[in-house]
Amino acid sequence: MNKPENLPDFLLNIAKERAERSGEDLLNFLNPQYDSVHNPFLFKDAKKATSRILKAIYDREKIAIYADFDADGIPGAVILKELFDKLQYKNYVVYIPHRDKEGYGFHKSAVENLSKQDVTLIITVDVGISGKEATELAKSKGIDVIITDHHESKDAPDAYAVLNPKLKNETYPFKHLSGATVAFKLAQAILAKARENKLEKAKYIKEGWEKWLLDLVAISTIADMMPLVGENRKLVYWGLYVLRLGRRVGIRRFFEKERIPIKLLEETDVAFSLIPKINVASRLSDPYLAFELLSSDEKDKIDKVLIKLKELNTQRQKQSAKISRQAKSKLLAKCEIPKIFVTGDKTWNPALLGLSAGKLAEEFNCAVCLWGQDSSGVYKGSCRSSGNINIAELLDKNKDILLDYGGHEGAGGFSINFDSLLDIEKTFNEAVEFVNTQTDKCETLYDASLTSADINWTFYRQLRMLAPFGMENEAPVFEFVNPQVIQKREFGKHNEHLEIIFKSENSNKHLKAVSFFAKDSFKQKDYIKSIVGQVDKSAFAGKLELRVKILDIV
Repeated sequence: MNKPENLPDFLLNIAKERAERSGEDLLNFLNPQYDSVHNPFLFKDAKKATSRILKAIYDREKIAIYADFDADGIPGAVILKELFDKLQYKNYVVYIPHRDKEGYGFHKSAVENLSKQDVTLIITVDVGISGKEATELAKSKGIDVIITDHHESKDAPDAYAVLNPKLKNETYPFKHLSGATVAFKLAQAILAKARENKLEKAKYIKEGWEKWLLDLVAISTIADMMPLVGENRKLVYWGLYVLRLGRRVGIRRFFEKERIPIKLLEETDVAFSLIPKINVASRLSDPYLAFELLSSDEKDKIDKVLIKLKELNTQRQKQSAKISRQAKSKLLAKCEIPKIFVTGDKTWNPALLGLSAGKLAEEFNCAVCLWGQDSSGVYKGSCRSSGNINIAELLDKNKDILLDYGGHEGAGGFSINFDSLLDIEKTFNEAVEFVNTQTDKCETLYDASLTSADINWTFYRQLRMLAPFGMENEAPVFEFVNPQVIQKREFGKHNEHLEIIFKSENSNKHLKAVSFFAKDSFKQKDYIKSIVGQVDKSAFAGKLELRVKILDIV
């Protein structure tokens, strides 16, 4: 095990504080152990769900895996697919609703479709907890429904079994699993129960085989921005380990084409390179493209998928940039920045609004809700918070004017009638006093002061002992005081990014600092007193270097 004395004092203090906050001792925090994750049978319905699934396998029933269309639901669908394949059970189908044609949710139309295919058991992934009508319809047709989900809900549908850590009566001790992780827990339980019941095909599966599915767990947890503490951090830690082995053909081919060394893969590479390509499939085309990327082992098929996803992502970037510019100009036209900014245009693609809303929320430190009109004429919106507003509570407080809604603290979505759009910003802002809010941060806090000479690969390896980084385990923030600026330039198609080359006093070492989609105030700084940011690794175009990701310039 790595020993704490390998760390400089300031990193050791950060590690101690984070370990204490997550309820772990320091050594376990610095060395996440897979064996210490929770038993899947702690879910109250785990035994009931696994017994029903194994019965379906014994009786050769047709099973449907019904998954959401994003980078949480699709990895979860692949988890269950690969489990069934490993058990050599082929009588199943995978159903992923089309974002534009069907929209998010567990749909009655899908139940009708699956019923015609003689499905008798539906297992949902990352969806279903609000699908009461679809569950009731399935029940009336003799179809049992097992829901695996992680979204908020005051009460669950009357399904055969429900696994959702967010439910009030759920006994599972960790409440912040991604949707695919809940599916992984179910897969663990199925495999354990199959061995216990001496299922013929299970005896050929090696103990611990399910660890090869942790790459999918890591992708989903990072994609859905789940807190990287406790069990999540351990699962993502080992999921990244599996990813680096490059066993999954689609992921290996993807990072080869991106010129990112897979053996050096980190959570930021997954977040900013892979996940947008998974999500773009459903945003602009067919979600099964992403499913093929993660599940197929046919190189030629994968290469075709990657070409298509690259084309779609280029299209997405152009459309998103246009939406962001138009929304930003509307926000800047206001006399003051509201706590909740709401705007839209019927030409905006609802599938792309979350990306633009997130960028604006981060830049202006306010909640942002953007709306557009889909191809069927329905008005849909996406909301993102900068940490100042609980989006789930905001939408719930305004449910009377919404046709449908869902989400969690940091993000959510809704559909709405056109007439209600006229007063939506006023209505949302009036609801602020009734939702969980936080005090706006006036300055970016930092964990320690460093110089450019401090940043080297030894330091970076020490820093990574606190990783993987993400929600509630953010990368430490450092201040670089009185930087001597060697070069400052804007780059990108619209000069939206900023790069600063600097060195510290009494040091000859140059260090690069970068701000993507930089604030105008950063670009306009003539004199820089300090740069505040996080140290990360870049492998752009195959070139490895350490740099500072700018959070603030003073």
